[in-house]
Amino acid sequence: MSIARLSIVFTVTLSVLFGGPAFALETVNYLIVSEVAKPFQIEANDVSNHGVVTDIVEEIFSGSDFKLTHMVFPITRLHHEVAKKMVTNWVSYDAKAWQSFGAHGELIDIPLFEVTHALLTCDERINLIEGDSDLTGLKIATLADFQYLRLDALAKEGKVLLVPVNGYESGILMSQHKRVHGFVEMEIRLNYNVAELGLESDCLRYVDFGKIIPPYSIYLTVDREMSDNTKQFIRQRLMQMKQSGVLDRIYSHWIQ
Repeated sequence: MSIARLSIVFTVTLSVLFGGPAFALETVNYLIVSEVAKPFQIEANDVSNHGVVTDIVEEIFSGSDFKLTHMVFPITRLHHEVAKKMVTNWVSYDAKAWQSFGAHGELIDIPLFEVTHALLTCDERINLIEGDSDLTGLKIATLADFQYLRLDALAKEGKVLLVPVNGYESGILMSQHKRVHGFVEMEIRLNYNVAELGLESDCLRYVDFGKIIPPYSIYLTVDREMSDNTKQFIRQRLMQMKQSGVLDRIYSHWIQ
């Protein structure tokens, strides 16, 4: 039997034994929220284009025996796809305070970075937020379908009116033109999106919102049904990146 024929037989045998092409890479699906996750995840026309979390995930799988596939969804559809198990073996980001993926997700317990919240405002009367009473009667823009923890609770109690918006530009412009008292979001996201819009405004400023939404960490989260070996690979790579300073360097790149 010729060497070429032996090679074919060997490949076919592997395919039969393992149920697929020989040496096929394991696919990990990276879930990206369209439009409203900048600068954590940046995309245009459903094509991924870097971001803090995206750069971290790509670094984890760089040079590995995994195939990383980017999948872009609107936020509500993304959670629907996960809940219905239409997408599997996935990785995304989450926070302990959110638990966005419920029983379907499992946090990789190595914090990526910490986030703080701010109120972007042009209202000269708002200078300091020390507690719930400072928000009484205010009209505040927030991103639709996102969680705001204590602020959501205050809205349910009728102490503050939340105005859901579908993107950062709407929230920022509503604040600039005083159609709301301000726009609450993570400060890193506000900074990025204000800069991207290139607005020239003398009144827009940030008021610390930490007394209402304390700082918390962002984590990677994965499909709970992902193999233990793959979860361990992600955790080990993250730990290496943390110890070597790579995580800090990626984050610093995006907050300049």
